[in-house]
Amino acid sequence: MNNACQLLDLLNEFAAKEALTDTIILELTAINLPTFFVDNVSELQLSALNTIRTVTITCPFSSCLTSPSSYSRGFRSIEL
Repeated sequence: MNNACQLLDLLNEFAAKEALTDTIILELTAINLPTFFVDNVSELQLSALNTIRTVTITCPFSSCLTSPSSYSRGFRSIEL
């Protein structure tokens, strides 16, 4: 368990220092979220929470919240 906490702490440091792409943000989230569905691993959950907090603070919100214009050009509605 200690090694997993250390790994998440290192991922937290990485997220704080580097510019993150959308793919890295998604991968870090996918790594950290499952820890909240396990009981009796409070240290691991705290490390995961710190990493998720760092990712959401440093997330380039403009690219996370808006879709590129190329996506909207190819979009078409489908009638049912």
